[in-house]
Amino acid sequence: MDDKGAWRADWTGEDPESPAPPTIAWLSWHVIWWWSGTLAAVAGDTPQEARSVAWPGDAHGAQSGIRSLSQSWSRLLDSAEETELSRPVSFPRPEPRPLIYALFWVNLELTKNAAEIGEVMNMFVHRAK
Repeated sequence: MDDKGAWRADWTGEDPESPAPPTIAWLSWHVIWWWSGTLAAVAGDTPQEARSVAWPGDAHGAQSGIRSLSQSWSRLLDSAEETELSRPVSFPRPEPRPLIYALFWVNLELTKNAAEIGEVMNMFVHRAK
């Protein structure tokens, strides 16, 4: 938590030799960060730096935020014209790539993060037995 009471990711920007196990809070923050960043980049805005993206502070807030991003993403996909798919976008990588790469990347990243959240939940279920 920062000095203003906002939950922030403990993000060094470097890959540690032995990273701490992920938590559902960290994973849901990660989804909020990269999905909001992708939406901003596609809209032509500058994505927020990872350190400036706050986590909502509880599961309900995280679910609500992710649902809102999902709705925004669905609207984007519904309105995208085929001719836009080759338009360059500089997220998640700094070098511009066609929009279609970002669309595929979001689906892959969401699948990966959902699986990671499921794994963390599974660990707690098995520990509780």
